[in-house]
Amino acid sequence: MIYLDSSVVIYAVQEPFPQGDITRGILSETSGPLAISPLVVLECLVHPFRHGDIALEESFRQFFASSMMVPLTAEVYERAARLRAARPALRTPDALHWATALVAGCTAVWTGDAGFARLGAPYVRDVITSV
Repeated sequence: MIYLDSSVVIYAVQEPFPQGDITRGILSETSGPLAISPLVVLECLVHPFRHGDIALEESFRQFFASSMMVPLTAEVYERAARLRAARPALRTPDALHWATALVAGCTAVWTGDAGFARLGAPYVRDVITSV
């Protein structure tokens, strides 16, 4: 199971330019389950809520429904704190994505954030901007 951070989902659902095509292509070639968390839902829905974009909101909800939702538990928050303690440059949302994936037993975190990927390599992989 591969955990997708918010940037990958946003590129896949919202981005009409090359990054979106790259992301959709990568996701379509993936045979295993794709995991997300409530944090991904929060980060993805801000734009459609802010702009009243009901069609985009529905597109995100369809993507969420086709993904495995993994919970943000107390164990996840503690693991995220340990990750941040060891890597001061790691931002809290990224630490939560990474910790969620670890606790859920995911094989990798896919992101479109090169900085996050550098901090979390090799487990966290930039599958968009590194292409």
